[in-house]
Amino acid sequence: MADAYSINSSGVGGSPACRDAIREGHAWIEDRFAQGATGEVEQRFGLAAGSLQTADQQIGFAASGVADFPAQENDPLCPEPACNIAKVCAIMTDSSAEDTVQRLIHLRAAQALSHIVDIRGVQESRELVPRRRPLRRFGARVGDPPNVPDYWYYQTCTEFGFYQTCEVGSNCMFVRGILDVSYMAANCAALYNVSLDAIKANINATNLHYGGLQPTGPDGKLGRCVMWPNGEVDPWSTRSVLQAPSQKMPTLLVAGASHHAWTWPSRAGDQESVTDARLQIRKQVEAFLDDTSCEGAGPPGPHSDGDDQTPYIIAGVLVVLAVAAGLGVLVRRRRLAARTPLLSTDGPSAERGLSLEPRTSA
Repeated sequence: MADAYSINSSGVGGSPACRDAIREGHAWIEDRFAQGATGEVEQRFGLAAGSLQTADQQIGFAASGVADFPAQENDPLCPEPACNIAKVCAIMTDSSAEDTVQRLIHLRAAQALSHIVDIRGVQESRELVPRRRPLRRFGARVGDPPNVPDYWYYQTCTEFGFYQTCEVGSNCMFVRGILDVSYMAANCAALYNVSLDAIKANINATNLHYGGLQPTGPDGKLGRCVMWPNGEVDPWSTRSVLQAPSQKMPTLLVAGASHHAWTWPSRAGDQESVTDARLQIRKQVEAFLDDTSCEGAGPPGPHSDGDDQTPYIIAGVLVVLAVAAGLGVLVRRRRLAARTPLLSTDGPSAERGLSLEPRTSA
């Protein structure tokens, strides 16, 4: 995320000065926490006395930033105050403020923030990123999802990891050292008996199964006919395939773009890079459709004996985009006020035969 706030091209509006100011302001908070001087932070930010006494309270306030810092969902056209990187950076580089801490205070005021995220509620709902405001999705508000089990958190325990931390020694802009992997993955052990060591093993197994940065097809060989597009300011792009494994698996880095920004409806004023990306992706899909080597790249058809696959074409780029869109919705959804227990044995999930039994760690 720190890199996203240093980008000034393609209408992003960041700068190294902005990135450094965000870090400097949070470093002051980090130092006060380390000294046990939480009262100074409470007083400066206008918080109730004693509201930063516990580790949960400190994490809820500062581990993911004391304000909203959009990157994954950055929208250059959003109309609200301080709703994108450019508007945040306009405040964080305003030299008329007393210091960078005061700029953070001004930023919270612009975003109408006056509270601390209840990290206990976040843990109960297993949302991976504490969120202070309703989710923005390119001009539209996304409501609460259906009241269904949180399959995604279960998958982070058993397949992917995917935890957003702020570690000591990293380039994280926020308060470092209070939100680590152990904290984020605590419910894996509590809910499914999956230890941190087991999570690491599960991630390795997932990479082995899918090929990691050298993705493989159903036959175990290097995959083909898949495109890997990523947005420059999307923090998750660093976990994607950025160097083409072969000519049959091209990559596309979209300058200044956020998480799969090219999949959303076109708008007047869209970034030129996003508009160009839509055309490049369409052109690549058409090339895949015309490429006979893309035939039969998928699993056996319904009438296949397993050896002779029914020839059909996989437009792999569409699959990648669909998965990216799904992950974006799951990771960024708002915390529910009430949620059906994850391992509920009754209700619609049970009727459909769905079951998420706790997995025993090795």
